[in-house]
Amino acid sequence: MQNMETEALIQIGLIIGAYLLGSVSSAYYVTKWKKGADIRELGSGNAGARNVMLTVGASLGIGVAIFDILKGAVPILFAKALEMPPHTVTLTALAAISGHNWPIFLQFRGGSGLATLGGVILPLMPREAFLLSLVGMGLGWTWLRFPAWCRKAPPIESSCLVIYVVCPFLAWYFGEPIYLVTLPLYVGIPIIIRRISLLKNGLYQRVAEFQKAR
Repeated sequence: MQNMETEALIQIGLIIGAYLLGSVSSAYYVTKWKKGADIRELGSGNAGARNVMLTVGASLGIGVAIFDILKGAVPILFAKALEMPPHTVTLTALAAISGHNWPIFLQFRGGSGLATLGGVILPLMPREAFLLSLVGMGLGWTWLRFPAWCRKAPPIESSCLVIYVVCPFLAWYFGEPIYLVTLPLYVGIPIIIRRISLLKNGLYQRVAEFQKAR
């Protein structure tokens, strides 16, 4: 009985810890340090690596992306090391992404969680993560080569949709446990909700206005 209570406390602590780590917005703090401004008031208004690249600098944006990936990967690595059950792994992943999207330290206004999702998938399904990164690079090349497509199919949203569909299929193809096959569907929900919110707030109009003003 005592062992069960201890395990339950560890699981709860892991989930809370994942949310708190996810809530540390490197995009916000880097921009505040470098420009004295709130990243959510610049560019697209999204507290993420891409917006930092646009408004602060490419090298700092890459650093933010790496940190955001680690926010997803570290809690999952702990969950694996502690041999947590599938439902705890899923909740830990959801907590990390939700923390990034709705950080308690920044009045629940954060990023959209794509890099953190990548960090979640990487330690759980490295083969799938590698193949998805190739898909992402292919999509990125396509939009750079044919910029007119961005007007018809916004790159981030289109990439999300492709990954949302492809990841479960890859997990099934490689014979992953059922909880890993369905995991991307669950953890993708906070990302979809956040992207819809950003689009309603004129995400791409703000980006276009910022680029014209540069």
